[in-house]
Amino acid sequence: MNALLSVSGKALRMRRVVRAASGKCLMVPLDHSLADGPIAHPQQLRQLVGDIAAHGGDAIVVHRGRARFLAPDVLSDLALVVHLNGCTRYAEDANAKTLFASVEDALAI
Repeated sequence: MNALLSVSGKALRMRRVVRAASGKCLMVPLDHSLADGPIAHPQQLRQLVGDIAAHGGDAIVVHRGRARFLAPDVLSDLALVVHLNGCTRYAEDANAKTLFASVEDALAI
């Protein structure tokens, strides 16, 4: 049997995020824009993500709306984790999370 086929999809995805040597990951959450509004202009976001990659970050977490501002070359050294649900402080119940994207949406990104 092909060795690749014997590895689960989750294990393959985790290999993209977790460093094999240490078993650790530096994942930076940048998913505050849904709850609090944009925290940076798109150009500033791209620069921030570039800095994260340049200084040892392994992955970033964003909502799909912010992911569209990131060029593929910026993500060449980082894993992209798309946050599928969220909430906003402006809602009647600021802690009630709602699904905003599907797995298919994340894959399309």
